[in-house]
Amino acid sequence: MAGTRIPDDLHQQLQMIRAELLRELGSEAPALQDMVNVALTRFVESWQTVERQEILEALLESREKARSRMGQRD
Repeated sequence: MAGTRIPDDLHQQLQMIRAELLRELGSEAPALQDMVNVALTRFVESWQTVERQEILEALLESREKARSRMGQRD
């Protein structure tokens, strides 16, 4: 998955959360990678439950938005 990018606005939000955590926790604050790892773990766990359809709908919506931003339509 090397080279996978997240949208700039989402990255900015993560940076803001990280800055807040740094203020609160100092050197004990989790790194961005830690936050991403937790989010991905929760995503996988949710996918394996009844939330699967809700997640799939969100994924399809996200994919459609990304395609429209790139000017591509299938």
